[in-house]
Amino acid sequence: MIIKIIELFTIFIILPFLYVYFDLDHYFKNQIFNGNLTILYKLHKILLLQIIFIYTLIIYYKKIRNFLYFKIQSFKNNFYYAKWILLRFLGIITIILTFIFYVYPERLFYPLKTFPTYILIIVIIIYPLLSVIQQEFIFRIFFFERYYAFFQSKWEFYFTNALLFMFIHIIYKNYIALIFSFFGNFLFLSTFFKTRSVYWIVLEHSIYGLIIFYTGLGDFFYQTHSF
Repeated sequence: MIIKIIELFTIFIILPFLYVYFDLDHYFKNQIFNGNLTILYKLHKILLLQIIFIYTLIIYYKKIRNFLYFKIQSFKNNFYYAKWILLRFLGIITIILTFIFYVYPERLFYPLKTFPTYILIIVIIIYPLLSVIQQEFIFRIFFFERYYAFFQSKWEFYFTNALLFMFIHIIYKNYIALIFSFFGNFLFLSTFFKTRSVYWIVLEHSIYGLIIFYTGLGDFFYQTHSF
């Protein structure tokens, strides 16, 4: 029990706090990954995510090994859920477009106007493979299987998971990432509890993340800004 509590606080609170407190983004940019290594600076947050992912994956397969989430049958049995994802997609894209139009009109569809086609296509492939899968495994599957027993109710679990998912986005130093990740987390958790399928949660997270990127708010989730 104690080890799990220490583990939880270390991964989800201490590490993002230290990253911001010691301004590691600035340190990596100017002291470690400068010059010819600039590309590594741009990728370092993804690399750090992979390290956390590998650790949680090792613990999961050593201690838990619940393969239900990864079975294709879990995806097929919940195919009806696609209609709910579609309905939520229509509502969320409306909210996001309205928000950008009134708050950041200069950003509206900025990536589509700026980035070459091959970059737009690469993002569709790379984002789910190097970010979404890892986040959903860590925050939904691993977090549920490892820590659910700590909570008195599902809603207590929901709220804590959302707060921690939001808090880890503090490394981007902007309120957009924090607010969107907090409320988005409830959508991902609801999909997780209803389908118990890694495929559905990865699909939904990927859709919303790509919407955010292509409509113009993507850099709030991959570049460090300033509060």
